[in-house]
Amino acid sequence: MTLLFICSSTLVMSAIFILFHFRKKGELSFDTFLRMDAAAHLLRQYDTRVIRYIAFVGGGGLQPSGAQQMITYWSEYYPDLLTNIKVVVLGTSHSTDGNIKEIENFVQKEGLDEATLITNRYHTTRTRKILQKYDITADVLSAEDILLKVPDREMEIKQYLSSPVYYGSTLKEKVLLRLTGKLVQNLIRIWRKLRYL
Repeated sequence: MTLLFICSSTLVMSAIFILFHFRKKGELSFDTFLRMDAAAHLLRQYDTRVIRYIAFVGGGGLQPSGAQQMITYWSEYYPDLLTNIKVVVLGTSHSTDGNIKEIENFVQKEGLDEATLITNRYHTTRTRKILQKYDITADVLSAEDILLKVPDREMEIKQYLSSPVYYGSTLKEKVLLRLTGKLVQNLIRIWRKLRYL
């Protein structure tokens, strides 16, 4: 999907939502760093008057939340991207499903015209499926696909996409896509909460 709305001549109200990824308590994962770096690259490419909000989403239950940890990183590495854009923390949920619900509430409350979610390539299919479940229209972009177009990041991203870590994440996502049913979903929610303890 492309960010066609950013290039339009009419000023729309839009937001970029960066989803938190949990790997280890107290540390931002490599995937989370990729998502933030990709968002920064997008923001530098387009007219930031169009993008009104940058929202850090997820990691609820952690102290500080994953979203708050992301803001700390963003403030240190991308302070120039904080001047014209409002920063939002949506840090109460700890699952993609919960993240989408928080995003939906924020989009409706603020009356936004467009929403773009940034996650990892292996996670885009499930994210889109959850958006469809709630009948939400949003662009879902892969951090890897964005950064592959950045010359000094291309080799790093190609190596990551061929790594055992990335393969493991892809396999986990395929399993999660196939697991349905209320009981299974409740067990997954409990497992996710326990990881954060």
